[in-house]
Amino acid sequence: MKSIREQLDKLQFSSKKLTEYLLVVGSATTIYLFVGLRGILYEPFRMQLGSTNAQLGILMSVSGFIQIFGYLLFGWIQERMNVRKLLTFDMLGYGLTGMFIAFSKGLPFSITIICFVLFGIFGDAMYWPTIQKSVKYIGGKTAQARAFGTMESLRAVGGFIINSLDVILYSTLTGISGMIWGIKGAMMFNSGITLLFALLIWFKMPKDFMQEKINSATKTINKTKIGLQGVVKALKLPVVWLTGLSSACAYIAYVGVSTYFVPYLQNTFFMSASLVAIFGIVNGTAVNALSAFLSGLISDKLFKNSAVWMSICYALMSAFIFITLIIPKRKSMVIIAMIFLLLTTLSCFLIRAVYYSPLGEYGIPTDISSTAMSIASFVGYSPSFFAYPIFGSIIDNNSSIKAYTIIFMVLIVFSIFGIIINIINSRLISKNK
Repeated sequence: MKSIREQLDKLQFSSKKLTEYLLVVGSATTIYLFVGLRGILYEPFRMQLGSTNAQLGILMSVSGFIQIFGYLLFGWIQERMNVRKLLTFDMLGYGLTGMFIAFSKGLPFSITIICFVLFGIFGDAMYWPTIQKSVKYIGGKTAQARAFGTMESLRAVGGFIINSLDVILYSTLTGISGMIWGIKGAMMFNSGITLLFALLIWFKMPKDFMQEKINSATKTINKTKIGLQGVVKALKLPVVWLTGLSSACAYIAYVGVSTYFVPYLQNTFFMSASLVAIFGIVNGTAVNALSAFLSGLISDKLFKNSAVWMSICYALMSAFIFITLIIPKRKSMVIIAMIFLLLTTLSCFLIRAVYYSPLGEYGIPTDISSTAMSIASFVGYSPSFFAYPIFGSIIDNNSSIKAYTIIFMVLIVFSIFGIIINIINSRLISKNK
């Protein structure tokens, strides 16, 4: 906590700006709580949705599809709409959708798909770019990196606290009324926090927050169209494609570590949902906070080239996954398995903290930097369309040990691809410098 206070002090914000910043960061921390339950209570979460592993994968891919293409579709809304109203609207929509699922029983899969479409709209397509613009606006010209870095630290701490409360609530209600009421209680609790924070945004955020920026963007909207020449120029740069492909490898690993490590422990080592949820909390929040702080520091200070650092992280990740594969599937070995799973997650998050840095290090011209980032991001996030349903289908159609062996082998293969891609990319960056 002392470290976070020091980070906030370094931002040197006025009291008004600090209030705005904490409201924006609090919003980003609390909106994803409902879907985030899959990372700590995977099996109960899936059972409440009434879905198979493959169907849950389809639901996640639906949200991913809406996220990527929604950025383009809803961009004009973000430029024109009052930020306070937009954030409140998104959080209310997300929270109410979560409450609907929590209170429901035996929803048809088609209705659940509609709910996850809404999650994609409220939580990503219309929401996340607004958060990024808000933090960029508050950070000004002198505190960009610190503002974004502190936001990730605060989100990790907030997620850790709420996930811990989720496990306590789930365990208590499960002991009293059964597993279904345990997960329903956690779902209602998380959705309720999202709704409460929506009200906090509405009543505490200044009505004119970022208003001058929105008005300026509206007046100049027709003057900032991306030229076709710029798009073609960005498409011709190998560093754009290599960065996107490397990010895609990292995203496939992220799907594995953030969603399937918890059910792996539960179904292979037969741990209880409550105990494995504690692992999920450390795996999803504590490791993230540690890696976000370390990765940029190590990359900048020791290597001066993020692609070199990422190739090392990919090599470590492939080694950790391989060791996990050969660990005997006995209860006495569960602690060792958990250690190597956490090391795998750490490697993955170390990569994710810097995986778009090569674009800046290469020295892409300013006039096409946004276009280059958009292309690389589209390629990088593309696994959200297919990774979840493929992994889910593998689990549904094979025994637990065989299914997770296949998934881990897939992660090893893409880690090796990541090593090769980043070695090539590091040479491109060095040559261009």
